[in-house]
Amino acid sequence: MTRLRWKTQEQEEKLVKTQPNQEKKIEQAAGCPSEKPKFSKQGLVIFCDPKHPIYFIESFLRFVKPYFRVSVSTHVHSTMVNFPNELADFGLHYSNMNANVDISLTLIWKTIGIDPIMILPGMHKIVGVVNIARHLNRLVEQIDTNVLKYEGNGPLYTNKIDFYLDKIHHALHDTFSSKSQIICKKSRYAVGEDISIIDLILESIDRYKIEKKN
Repeated sequence: MTRLRWKTQEQEEKLVKTQPNQEKKIEQAAGCPSEKPKFSKQGLVIFCDPKHPIYFIESFLRFVKPYFRVSVSTHVHSTMVNFPNELADFGLHYSNMNANVDISLTLIWKTIGIDPIMILPGMHKIVGVVNIARHLNRLVEQIDTNVLKYEGNGPLYTNKIDFYLDKIHHALHDTFSSKSQIICKKSRYAVGEDISIIDLILESIDRYKIEKKN
């Protein structure tokens, strides 16, 4: 049984406008400075073209699931025709009927081109895989800088991550065959001794290529 729901333009706009406030606030209990900060719950909406699936989202959610309660719901916009069957189960492992989650992601499949679009409060947009990856990484760092290091690990490390994200962006906008050598890893991880958002994106690209060959 498929979980996909079809959305009209009016329903889509209502969904975006009713997303919860996602200001980047970190609340800390008064009088308990050593207590772990409380994560500001996130309700995220991403529009994505089924011809260019944002596969890294599944890698990202799998990685952060031990630290955050996550939920994914997927919808197909009413303008879509011939929706691919292989995407019907996208995010299925992260569907969660419990409303008490930290990160709630609504993915709407719609013909928009290669760059997915994330809608933020105030109708602000984040466009492109790597920019969405940056935003998600920053959200994780709000609560724990050691889960998925990025800006909290110093400017030198941040510059390395941004450099590789730019390389991935250019590769994703090139021909499919050119993606095999986006980044040549010299060790287990692309940047330093810790896994980063770069590794999660590369993992999803490698998996996609394997699936395309089968």
